[in-house]
Amino acid sequence: MDKATFRSGILLALVHLIATLGLLVYAFSAGMARLDNGVPASTMEEIASWIAEVLIQPIESLWPILVRMRIPGFLEWPLFMLNSLLWGHGALFIARLARRRLAKVDGNVSS
Repeated sequence: MDKATFRSGILLALVHLIATLGLLVYAFSAGMARLDNGVPASTMEEIASWIAEVLIQPIESLWPILVRMRIPGFLEWPLFMLNSLLWGHGALFIARLARRRLAKVDGNVSS
């Protein structure tokens, strides 16, 4: 992997991390605000919560295993960041794969 590809993956991971944290904070704060008056969740809150749930995968699926392993609390944030790195480099891999497949369909074989 060259430096430019690695940097692109890091940038996508950072965007993923910021988006995930932003959606989590929004969903949590909206939920806390309506807790006092018992109003049901708004559509925007439900959408933000659902998107955050998707973006937290696969670490959320592994969380029960990690809890049983009794990992220290200070390792939770690095695991959360590794999840974003996985998303960033995974998105980059899929984009490159799609670009190569489209180039083959067009007859232009380039990498």
